[in-house]
Amino acid sequence: MGILRCTRDGVPLLVNREAVRLFGYRTAEALLATVKDVPAAFMTPGGCEGARRLFASPQGLHGEELLLLQPDETSIWVQASTRVTVPASHANQPGSPLSQGDDSAGLLDLFITDIAARKRAEDALRQANLVVELSPVLLLVWEMEQDWPLVHISQNITLLGHSAKALLAAGASMASLMPPEDVAALRQEVQRCAAEDSDKFALDCRLRCSDGTIKWMETRITLLPPRPGLPARCQAIMLDVTSRKLAESRMLQQKAYFQQLFENSPQAIVICDRDGNVSGVNRAFEKMFGYEFTELWNKRLGPFIVPAGLAPQAEEMTRRLSQGEHVAAETIRRRKDGQIVHVYMLSFPIIINDEMEGAYRIFLDITERKRAEEQLVFHSFHDKLTGLPNRALLLDRLRRAMERAKRHGRARYALLYVDLDRFKLVNDSLGHAAGDQLIQITSQRIARLLQPIDTVSRLGGDEFCVLLDSVYSREDAERVARELLQEVEEPVELLHRRLQFTASIGIAMGDLQVDNEEMLLRDADIAMSMAKERGKNTYVVFDPSMRSRVQDAMRLETELRRAIAQEEIVAHYQPIVSVADNVLLGFEALARWRHPERGLIFPGEFIELAEETGLIVNLGRQILSAALQDLASWCTVHPAASRLTMSVNLSARQFMQSDLVEQVRQAVRASGMPAQCLCLELTESVVMENAASARVLLERLKALQVRLAVDDFGTGYSSLAYLHQFPLDSLKVDRSFVQRLGRQDSDNAIVHAIIQLAQALRLRVVAEGVEEVAQLEVLQSLGCDAAQGYLLGKPMPAEAVLRLLAGLDSETLQLRHCV
Repeated sequence: MGILRCTRDGVPLLVNREAVRLFGYRTAEALLATVKDVPAAFMTPGGCEGARRLFASPQGLHGEELLLLQPDETSIWVQASTRVTVPASHANQPGSPLSQGDDSAGLLDLFITDIAARKRAEDALRQANLVVELSPVLLLVWEMEQDWPLVHISQNITLLGHSAKALLAAGASMASLMPPEDVAALRQEVQRCAAEDSDKFALDCRLRCSDGTIKWMETRITLLPPRPGLPARCQAIMLDVTSRKLAESRMLQQKAYFQQLFENSPQAIVICDRDGNVSGVNRAFEKMFGYEFTELWNKRLGPFIVPAGLAPQAEEMTRRLSQGEHVAAETIRRRKDGQIVHVYMLSFPIIINDEMEGAYRIFLDITERKRAEEQLVFHSFHDKLTGLPNRALLLDRLRRAMERAKRHGRARYALLYVDLDRFKLVNDSLGHAAGDQLIQITSQRIARLLQPIDTVSRLGGDEFCVLLDSVYSREDAERVARELLQEVEEPVELLHRRLQFTASIGIAMGDLQVDNEEMLLRDADIAMSMAKERGKNTYVVFDPSMRSRVQDAMRLETELRRAIAQEEIVAHYQPIVSVADNVLLGFEALARWRHPERGLIFPGEFIELAEETGLIVNLGRQILSAALQDLASWCTVHPAASRLTMSVNLSARQFMQSDLVEQVRQAVRASGMPAQCLCLELTESVVMENAASARVLLERLKALQVRLAVDDFGTGYSSLAYLHQFPLDSLKVDRSFVQRLGRQDSDNAIVHAIIQLAQALRLRVVAEGVEEVAQLEVLQSLGCDAAQGYLLGKPMPAEAVLRLLAGLDSETLQLRHCV
């Protein structure tokens, strides 16, 4: 202990060796010569004030903890006390302040003790407590009395929504925090541990959260050493393993699901190990092939079910399977009783940690299907309603007629394309049943006019086609056409009504110069369209001059008008993906024509015509509305879709519409989606054609808060610097640049320059037409923001988008693979 005797003003008079050390001096003389104000040595915040309080106290103070500043500016924690002392030589002197009761006189002894070690221990304890409190590990201590009252709870019990202070104040116990069955299990373990003279064990138990939910805790229990006269205590260290438990539960559930699926599947399933030996079969396999599992276990399957003649095929399948391929084939296999079974077999490897651990083989019995093949073939080549040959069979017979004509050097056949006039009125007024009845009556009337070697086919709807397989002149074909017109014109009874109909017929004569059956059918169709234009109820013989683009365009325009009116134009959606992390950013809506007969038609076949005729305006309005409505419906099912952007193309004609802004506003309002989710794409030529008016219109669109993008950049004549004057958000690099990436450094340099300049202008860059992995890798290296193309995802219908979104993480929307 350091001792200093000082005046009440703080001047040191006497010091001991420990005081010299604590004050940081080598000798007492140096200390006494240097220090003239002892309280001033305690210079750290609060230290000086505390020291002066010690010196000012009339009777002295005890236990002040102060920081003592040493000459080398280091500091040391000390505990200081003072005691007022009066030297005997002064106490009784006449006139002395002490003899007169003056408390400010006399001397003061300062006692200081080094507590640095204790302070370090306290800091270490605080740090340890902080680590515990910040740790996910809970610490609970309870007494082994009834209900196990808690005596210590770590502060991080807040992880369960509780307050340690509140629980202790309420007298909480382990029994109140745990379900009864867990308390019973814990008691049993404690008793077992005590009986075995052990002091530690581990188990998983559950704790209640403040909101009533349950958390699984991995728990390590320690029976604390006994204390004389006091209840025994237990300590629990607990870690939340709820996620692990849920994962284990899901895994067990999935295993149970798989076992039920395996056992109850109607398809025969075999599981083979990595050596090709059978390790499991389901009941359907035993039923299909007649073998029990015990007969096949740990044996190769081939010798039991593969017919001898198919052994090489089976070995080739096994070889491909061993290389990681999925193998599918229609083949035959042998039952235990020798009976042959036609099967569709699917085999695929079981891959675990990149190692092939075995294979699944699935067999579907298609014997009945094979037996019914002839019937199926008939239905695939005949019309269901009339029983007549369909288009496929007609073309096959027409092809044969062409081949015969070439062999004999003369074309003695003709094709008659028959279309009923005003057939739609029958369906609209009398219903489809009446329409079907009229089609059946007409097919019978046409058939009875023809020779056995001729073919009458129903192409669909109200269209028929007649192949005359033995005509010697144009007059022969025209005679048959006239007879057909007369036969069709005969009155017919429909729903107790006597009605009369007509037809239009196009005739295409066999021609040795025409070697394509589809072309001849098209020629007959063109001639039929001419008959329609000439007033119906007549026939027209095809002339090569009819094969003009105008006629094709007229027919296509008619169909396109009908398609728009009947909403056959639909939107397909191509994903737009972040190049950096494969996150789905949005979709581009692309028009597709769902033709009732030709199937899905791509825009290359009709968009140009739509632009020329002005139909693009209504078509574009439908696509815009459909795209926003679809996005809204996706958000209802998958809320994360609200983060996606829907890109829609604006054509030049749409951009010139005076009410374009109002069209966009109404479409956005009708969908209920925020305007920011819509991105309107325009080609650079549309923007630059009339830059001044375009800027005004773009600013009006931007005021709606929609996004704006320049599409197919690089195909026009604009510059990035000039585009900067428009309120654009993004730029799409034309596919012609993207497809050349990786071929030459100059190709990469062009795209790199576009990306750098665009990003400098704060435009997001989207690369179009990415079809190869190498192209995507170059775009990543060049810092491109986003991309779209067949590599990342083909355009898909709205229902396919829903399936895509269902498979994504709702937090990240990250694609796991190409779609």
